[in-house]
Amino acid sequence: MKNVLVFGCLVLGACAQISPAVAADQPSALSTPPQWIWTKGDAAKENSLARKFTLERSIQIAELRFAADFCQATVLINGARALSVAPYCQTQTLDVTNWLRLGENEIVIQAIPVSGPSAVALSLVVTHHTGAPTVLLSDEKWNVADLGPVLPEFWGVGRRGIELSPFENYEQWQQA
Repeated sequence: MKNVLVFGCLVLGACAQISPAVAADQPSALSTPPQWIWTKGDAAKENSLARKFTLERSIQIAELRFAADFCQATVLINGARALSVAPYCQTQTLDVTNWLRLGENEIVIQAIPVSGPSAVALSLVVTHHTGAPTVLLSDEKWNVADLGPVLPEFWGVGRRGIELSPFENYEQWQQA
């Protein structure tokens, strides 16, 4: 298994890399951002947040976006470690197609809080060969404390993609 260190955040797995197809500068398929969530009760120890879901159609590509505030966190998909982040790490976007399968799947977030208001946010967008994408967001369905929405602009909702065109005037900044 190959480990890659990305700005203090550890991405695990031979195929775990930030894919150009799911780079943070691409427009998102999401129309609403996820919710910040955390466990109910004693938050001073290691916490485990889990959600099961079913995929009934073939998978073309799956994009996981994950943010952890004031905690160290690891994301497991079907028991395999897909992503680990250090406290205060930036939002991570990862192609997790190879971790998912047809039928029942499970995402588990293992998190250890540090000083401050700990919370995590996650979105998974699975694009299928046919039909609408399957979207899984962190929200109250995870049986956790819902700490409010992630601001859409921080999650890339509605963000325009970056495109270069030979027909654009790239010297317009000089005219300002």
